[in-house]
Amino acid sequence: MSFHRAILFLSLLTGAAAQGGWSVRPPPRSWGGRGDRVLDVQQRFQWQTNYGYCGEVSLQIAAMYWGTWVSAWTIREMKIAQDYMNTRRWIGQEEKDSQYVIRDGEDPIIAALHLQYSPFASNSIPAPQYEPFMVWMKRQIQSGSPVIFATFVHSSQDEWYDHIAVGHGILSDTVNDSQFRSRDVILWSPLQYSNLGGTDSGYTFGSFSNTRRGTDGRRQSEIFQVPRDTCFGIAISGHDNWRADSTRVSVEYEPFPDENYLSGCNRGTRCFRPDENEPLVATVHDLTPGQSYTLLRFDGPANLPSGDYCASNAFTRRWDFTARGTTHSVRDRVHQLDVSFFRAVSACRTPSAGGRGGSWDGQTNREVQRPVGDRRVSAGRFRGSSEAQELVAYYFSSAAQQPSSSGRVFLG
Repeated sequence: MSFHRAILFLSLLTGAAAQGGWSVRPPPRSWGGRGDRVLDVQQRFQWQTNYGYCGEVSLQIAAMYWGTWVSAWTIREMKIAQDYMNTRRWIGQEEKDSQYVIRDGEDPIIAALHLQYSPFASNSIPAPQYEPFMVWMKRQIQSGSPVIFATFVHSSQDEWYDHIAVGHGILSDTVNDSQFRSRDVILWSPLQYSNLGGTDSGYTFGSFSNTRRGTDGRRQSEIFQVPRDTCFGIAISGHDNWRADSTRVSVEYEPFPDENYLSGCNRGTRCFRPDENEPLVATVHDLTPGQSYTLLRFDGPANLPSGDYCASNAFTRRWDFTARGTTHSVRDRVHQLDVSFFRAVSACRTPSAGGRGGSWDGQTNREVQRPVGDRRVSAGRFRGSSEAQELVAYYFSSAAQQPSSSGRVFLG
């Protein structure tokens, strides 16, 4: 089957979502199956403005799990820049067509974030797809890959899906299983305020699917349901240029942004302004105590090396440390609209940049060069082609990251 037309992607601005009234199932209080795997993603609430940022926040969560800082605003900006390359029309974030949505083929935005990804084969698996989709998602999460996936929302109208969320945990007695098991549990983040007070939820495989009509039925008590016939998901399995001595880095907000809106995105006290620096914690995982490591931060896709990280002088900051445990954390601040990449490897032995002696402890190596387009958030939407082209060059710096027309694209 072929779906190359644009499909309306509905906003979640109205009704219970805007009022904090979604009712979802809580995760189990305890578990202990041999197939259990829960990934330590940071919980987030989506921005409700501009038709909702569920797709952007879902990808942001998965990117932060793999050490990449990118704001939800920037992900949507990347979608706009990607479309501009084909249409030569720059649109605003308040327009429907600006939303980041799930593809079932190549995704130039994920590629530009230097992430490895694997989309579910929505275009080739016979319907109904729900059972093979959940088996696929179970395997992805058990292997350590968060999955962004699509759901219906009760009382919405879209034929294909209404919402994007993040799957980050599996509770099961089996591993590497090709059989659908209705008692398995998916842990996921609806990204909405709910009856649980947080963003985490848990559903058995046997209770998490319905048709469009069934989801909207008067007797249906569930708000979110995965489409029964055609499913959409993308597993984010790591970053590209993973080296033999690489180890995972995760990035988290500090403090956790309890309220996540454009007008008050950090506990309701700090506004989203392009000149702000975002406080983050970068944590290096899976360390061997007593061994030495180097953590590097690169700003901007073009500055991230495709080869040896230690051989590059393009990093913005660097930390050298000896592991005292299995994790090591540092505090940092990044520009809200930058795309920043944290990479950890065995201790770099190359000479210090600029003749600096000794080890690095977060010193700045170089100043970040940002595109002029950053200023448009506070100065108003720009229309000039030079600014648009500068942002395109910043986000999509290599030929491998150019947009592809292959695969279904669901726009809204």
